[in-house]
Amino acid sequence: MSLGVKNMKEVSMAIAILFVFSFCNNKPRKSSCHYNLNQLLISDTPKIIITYQNDTLTEARDSTNENSGGIYTFDKNKNLRYYAFMIDSLQYQYSEEYDIDGNLINRIGKPLVMYQLQKEKNDTVSFVISLFSLNKKYGGIQVVSNRGDTIEPGFLYKNKFYSNLKCFFLKLAVAGDINNLMLYTNVNLINTCSNLDESFSDTMSFKKIKL
Repeated sequence: MSLGVKNMKEVSMAIAILFVFSFCNNKPRKSSCHYNLNQLLISDTPKIIITYQNDTLTEARDSTNENSGGIYTFDKNKNLRYYAFMIDSLQYQYSEEYDIDGNLINRIGKPLVMYQLQKEKNDTVSFVISLFSLNKKYGGIQVVSNRGDTIEPGFLYKNKFYSNLKCFFLKLAVAGDINNLMLYTNVNLINTCSNLDESFSDTMSFKKIKL
């Protein structure tokens, strides 16, 4: 996968910079894209646990796996200021930072955050591919393999185990040759906060996979 893995030391520094910025900038701003803790809990309560809380910030995370999944940092007004999708307890694949009004101000990586594989009958492998969905409307998804397959999934589904992820499914008869498989994914999206059209691509290889 072509997403860069980042260290949690950088996460701590980024969060510190965010809060210094918010305290120093006292100019009134128009509220626009706030996403708050209550919204997260209402939509994904079974998947979310609060891991830390004081007068100035609240931290929450996906409860499915204690070492991976989404982590959230909310400010004293319970508005989201930082999100990262973790691959283990120290490293993350993707992150977003938000200003005091909830506008996206920094992003590291691509919002395609996870591939999950499962062997089925015969030579078939099912793939679940998940995208971070907060303030995003996805369309025009195309997956091409190095075997000549082209898949254009028509629907996205809410991920059953992780918050604010949408996923799509595909099946390929590649179990016997999984370690030579390459998937090239192209995605178009609209940022529903800024109304800007965006696109990105991702390349995934499956080396040393045991099914």
